[in-house]
Amino acid sequence: MTTQEESPDLGLDVRHSDGVLEIHITAGSRQNAIDAASAEQMTDLLRRSNLEKSTRAVLITGEGRYFCTGADVAPGATDMSILDYRWATRQFSDLTRALWVCPTPATLSTCRASCRSTG
Repeated sequence: MTTQEESPDLGLDVRHSDGVLEIHITAGSRQNAIDAASAEQMTDLLRRSNLEKSTRAVLITGEGRYFCTGADVAPGATDMSILDYRWATRQFSDLTRALWVCPTPATLSTCRASCRSTG
């Protein structure tokens, strides 16, 4: 069974076919940086894939010149108390955690160009 959902405003193209969940980052205008909304959607997809027995693997790719240039934190998101910085970036922490605990083998695509890590 093949399913596909596109979220052009989030910069994601998602396909599920033959037991493989494919998440394509298509936010070329921001060099495939992941914003908070995209991070939330990716986290939800990974968590749902954990519950679906039909998902055997997860493939994450980036379109164009960049695989992913990191987090696209909204302006002003961290203009708060130094003690609250984690709240402003929680979507990215949740995504990293979802990848970490995902029992399904997750693979990041081969990088043909720039790739920066979280952390």
